Amino acid sequence: MTRIRIIPILQKNQDHFWAIVLLLCAFGLPVKAQDWPSEQTFNRAGLRWHTLETQHFRIHFHADSNGKGSARTAAVVARIAEEIYGPITRLYQHTPDSKVDFVLKDYEDYSNGAAYFFDNKIEIWAPALESPLRGDHHWLRNVITHEFTHIVQVQKTMRTTRKTPIFFFQYLGYENVRRPDVLYGYPNIVASYPVPVMNNPAWFAEGTAQFQRSGLHYETWDSHRDMLLRTQILGEKAFSLSEMGSFLSKNSLGRESVYNHGFAFTQYLANRFGEDILRLISEALAKHWNMEKALESATGISGEKLHAEWITAMKTAYDASTIEIRQNVVQGQTMEDDGFFNFHPRWSPDGKKVAYLSNKGYDFSATALYILDLETNLTTSFPVEGLQNRYFEMTCSHGHKLQTGVSGAFEWFPDGKRLVLAKVRDTPQGYLFSDLYELDLASKKTKRLTHNLRAAAPSLNSNGNELVFIQQQDGTTNLIRRTEKGDLQPVTQFSGGEQVLDTHWSGEWIYFTMSQGGNPNLYRIKPDGSSLTTVYESPHDDRNVRVLGDELYFSSDASGISNLYYLSLKEKNAKPIPITNTLGGAFMPDVHASGQLLFARYEAEGYKIARIVQPVAVSVPMYFPPETLAKKPIHQDADWAALNAANDRMIPALIPGASEATSYEPTFSRIGFIPVLRMDDYNSPARSIDATLQRSGTEELLRATKVGVMMTSREVLEGVNLYASALVAPASIEAETVRDFLVPSRLRRLERDIQMQLEYNRGVSFLPKAWGPKLSLDVFNIQRIVPNGLTIEEVPCTACFPEKNYADLTYTLWEVALNARSKFSRNVSALAGYKISPFNVRTESFYSREYQQTIGASSSRYFMGHGLTVQGFFEARKPSRHDHFLPEGVRASLSFEHQLGKLLDRYDIQNNTLVPIYKSYKINRLTFDAKYGLSLGEMNRSTHGLETRLRVSGIIGKEVDDFFNEYVGGLIGARGYPFYAVGGNQAAWAQVSYQFPIISRFTRQWGFLSPDRLYGRIYADAALGWSDNRPEWNQIRKDAGAELRLSLGSFYLFPTALFVSTTYGFDQFDYQLKNRLTTAEGNTFVTYGRQWLWHFGVLFSFDL
Repeated sequence: MTRIRIIPILQKNQDHFWAIVLLLCAFGLPVKAQDWPSEQTFNRAGLRWHTLETQHFRIHFHADSNGKGSARTAAVVARIAEEIYGPITRLYQHTPDSKVDFVLKDYEDYSNGAAYFFDNKIEIWAPALESPLRGDHHWLRNVITHEFTHIVQVQKTMRTTRKTPIFFFQYLGYENVRRPDVLYGYPNIVASYPVPVMNNPAWFAEGTAQFQRSGLHYETWDSHRDMLLRTQILGEKAFSLSEMGSFLSKNSLGRESVYNHGFAFTQYLANRFGEDILRLISEALAKHWNMEKALESATGISGEKLHAEWITAMKTAYDASTIEIRQNVVQGQTMEDDGFFNFHPRWSPDGKKVAYLSNKGYDFSATALYILDLETNLTTSFPVEGLQNRYFEMTCSHGHKLQTGVSGAFEWFPDGKRLVLAKVRDTPQGYLFSDLYELDLASKKTKRLTHNLRAAAPSLNSNGNELVFIQQQDGTTNLIRRTEKGDLQPVTQFSGGEQVLDTHWSGEWIYFTMSQGGNPNLYRIKPDGSSLTTVYESPHDDRNVRVLGDELYFSSDASGISNLYYLSLKEKNAKPIPITNTLGGAFMPDVHASGQLLFARYEAEGYKIARIVQPVAVSVPMYFPPETLAKKPIHQDADWAALNAANDRMIPALIPGASEATSYEPTFSRIGFIPVLRMDDYNSPARSIDATLQRSGTEELLRATKVGVMMTSREVLEGVNLYASALVAPASIEAETVRDFLVPSRLRRLERDIQMQLEYNRGVSFLPKAWGPKLSLDVFNIQRIVPNGLTIEEVPCTACFPEKNYADLTYTLWEVALNARSKFSRNVSALAGYKISPFNVRTESFYSREYQQTIGASSSRYFMGHGLTVQGFFEARKPSRHDHFLPEGVRASLSFEHQLGKLLDRYDIQNNTLVPIYKSYKINRLTFDAKYGLSLGEMNRSTHGLETRLRVSGIIGKEVDDFFNEYVGGLIGARGYPFYAVGGNQAAWAQVSYQFPIISRFTRQWGFLSPDRLYGRIYADAALGWSDNRPEWNQIRKDAGAELRLSLGSFYLFPTALFVSTTYGFDQFDYQLKNRLTTAEGNTFVTYGRQWLWHFGVLFSFDL
C-alpha cells in the first residue's frame, strides 16, 4: 500500500505574493491600475479629439463640431512650439529623438503644465495661470517654453536613452515559517530600489525651465517672485542647497519656494558664468550622482560654496535696497495671522463684519470662508466645498503637483445676510467647472445660480439683483452679466487670449483688470458692453481694482514692490497716490464707506489679512531687485526682439474638418525597458527529510535570483496603457553544460514571475458618464520549484517499517482577471471583476521501492478557481505635507468575493500513475479594511498623531479547507507573529499607533540621497483567526513594537521610504500541524510568540 502526501501551498500565500510582486514592479511607475478615488480619473468619453501635426510636434486637442474645446489653444501652441524649438535645443545641444506630443485640455478650471520626459509628451491646460505667488505673463508662450525646456534639459542629463530610464534592484527576505505545509514564509524584508539614468534636483529642473533662454522674456523675475525671495532671505528663511532639491514635506508655499529659489539661483549662475553653464551643469549631472559634484565639475567651485556666495550676495543686495522701506513701513494692523493663503477681505455693508478666505489649518490651497464679527471678535467658519473657483496646479518635471487656490473673489449682498461666491464642482461628464452660488449666512445653505458656465469672481450691482462674473473658454476670459431674470448677456467679447483677472461693479460702470500677456491694466465698461475705456495704464503690474464713490483703489508694483494706491476718478489726469509702504507686498484692497481699508499683506510666512483704520498718502521709495536677477542676453542665435514681441491674439481657432487638423489616431509612447535584478531569499521550510537533501543558503539564494525586464507603453491620451514584466531564475534548475542550460524544455521549467496589465480607459459608448467603467486585463504567472516537496510513504514489504521517499514538485500558478473600475465622486469608487485561477503542480519522476519501478513525471491541476469580486472604496483625507508619514482622515474598502473551485485533496496510484482526487468548494468571502489618521498638532516643526487600522475578513457559511484561510500576521498585520501564525476562515486585526518626529529637518545631502525627515512609531496589535462560529477571547494574539521611518529622496527623482521595526508577541501558543506532518525536530506542532521579530523595507511609500 502506497500513501502519497503532497506539501500544499496555501492560496493566501499566493494572493499576497501577487500583491508583493505588484508592489515591487509597479510602485512609482504609472502602470498599475489604481482603485482609490484619489488615484483615479473620471471617464471623459464624450470628448472628441483631433491632431495637428507640425515639423517637430503633434498637437492633440479636443473640440466639438463648432470648434468649442481647446481648438484655438491648439493653433497658438503649434506656432509657439515651432518658434521656441530652435532656441531651446541649441542651448542644450540636444534634440528629442521623436516628435513631441502636446495634449491640450480645457475641461477643468485650473492651470497646469506637465512634462513627461521619458515619453516625449507635454500636457497643457488651456486656462491661463493667475497665481498670487507669481506675476502676470503670457500663459501659453510661458508654459509651452517651460515644459519643452524640461523635455530637452532633463534628457540632456540622462546617461542612456529614454528607452531604458531606470534599473531596478529588488530584494525579498522571508520569514522562517517552520511549517512543512507552507512553501515559504511571507516576506519580512521588502526592498525595491530604482537607479534612474538621470538625476536632476528640483531647483535646477524648475530653474532652467523658468529661465528658458537669456533672450526670452516669456517668464521673467517679476515683483511677485522677488517678493517671495526677498522676504525669505531677509527673514533668515532661505533654503539650503539640499532643501532646494526636493518637494518632500513642503507645503504649497514651500514648494513654490523651490521654484522661486531655483529660478533665482539659475539666473545667478547664468549671469555669473554665461548661460552655456546650464548645459555644462546638465552634462555634468550625466556623469555625477550629486549636484554638488556636478556644480564643481562645471564651474570649478563646490556647490555649497556657490550656494553660500549666492545667498550672501542676495542678502547684501536686499539689505541695501530696503533700508529706507524698513525705516518707514506702513502695513496696517494684522487681523488674520493663521494660514499662509488669506485672500479677498470684504467689508460687510454695515462695516461690522469682515469676510475673507483662508487656508488656516491646511498645508495646501484648500480654503474656507471665514467671517469675523468685529463687535464680538468671534470668527465663524464656512467650509464651502470647492470654494476655489480656479486652481493653479503646476506639475514639475518630476511629476509633483503644486495646487493653489487662486481667484476666490466673492461679494456681499446689500442686505448683509448673503454672499455670492464661486466654487468648483465635478459635472456628470467628469469635467471640473466653476459656478456661482448664493450662500445664506444664517442657514449656511447654498443656492446654485449658474450651471456649468465656468463662472468666477462675481460682483453685484448696488441693488444686488444683477451680477457680473468672469467666464473662461479655451484660454480666453470674458465678462458675463446675469440679469435679474437670470438671463445671461455678454459684456465683453474677447477672443484672442485676453485675461480678465478681477472685476467690481460700481454704479453705472463695471471696472476690471485685464492682461494681454504681461503688465495688467485697469479698465471699465458699461453693463450693456458699451464704452470700453482704459482707466489706468502703465508698464507696471496693476490689479485688484475696487471702487468707492469717485476713488479707485488698486495694487501696483510701480515702486518695484506691490503696494496699494488710490486714484481719483473725477480729476482729469490724476495720478495714483500710494497708501501703503510694505516690505513684502499689499494686494486685494477693500474700502468701507467709513474709510477703513482691508487688504491682503504678504510677508515671509505668506499672505495675512490686515487693516488700516484711516489710510493716508505715504511716501514710497523706489526699490530695485538685485541686478543679478535680471536676464542679460548673451547669444544672438535667435531674433529675440521678434520672439518677445510676438502677438498671438489674431490666431483663429482650428475648425475640425475645415483645417489641417485630422481626427485623432491612437499614438503610443515608445516602449520603455526597465532591467530588473530581484533576489528572492527563500527560507526552505524545515521538513522532516535528511540533512543531506538540504541546500546551502548560498545555493538557495543563487537559484532564487531572478533577472528580467519590465516593459511599458502608454497612449498619449492614456486611453490604452500596457505594462508587462518577465523575470526568470536561471539557476533554479541545475545544468551540467551550457548546452544543457539552453535546452528549451529546461528554460520552460525555470522559476519565473510574469505579469501583464492592459488598461482600456476610453469608456464605453453606452455609458458616457463620468463614472463610466475603465477596463483592465491582468495576467499573472508564477512558477516555483519545491525540491523534495512530495513526501511518499511506502511499505516495501509486509514485514517492513514504513519508509519515506521524496520527489520534486513544480507549482505553476496563473491568474487572469478582467476588471471594471468606476469613479463615482472624489470620495467613492468601485471595482467589479471576474478572475480565473488555475494552479498546476508537476511531480517529477521518482523511483518507488515498493513497486520496484520508476513512477513517471506527471502534471495535474492543483486548484482551479473562478469567481466574481465586487469592491467599494471610500476615502476622505485631508491633504497634508506629512501624509507620507501620517495620512489624516479615513480610507475604507468593502469587498465581496464569490468563488467556485476544485482543490486537490490527495493522490492515488492507479496503473502506476499518480491520479489526482479533487474536492469542490463554493466560497463567499466578505472583507472590510479601514484606516484612520488623526493629527495631534505640531511637534518639533512637524506633526505627530495617531493612526488606527482595522481589517476583518470572513467566509460566509460553513467551514472550509484552510487552503482558503485569511491571515493577519506578519509584515502587513500583527508583526509580533509570522504571517501564517494567525489565521482562519475568519480573521480580524486591529492596530493603534502613535507617530512622532525625531528629526524634522536635514540640511545636508548624503551622496545621491536627500534625507527629509526621521519619524518614530510605536504600535500595538490585536489579531484573531478562527474557523468556527465561536472564537475564544484567549485566542486573541497581542503584540507591541517600535519602528523607525526615514523619508528620503533618491537621485532627486524618487521618494524613498526606509523603515525598520521590531515587534514582540506577548502570547505564546502552539499551532497543530495536520495530516501527520512533522517539523524537522519531529514535532507535530509549531510554537509561536514571546519573541522579537524584525521587519525591514525600502519602498516608495510607508503605506503597505
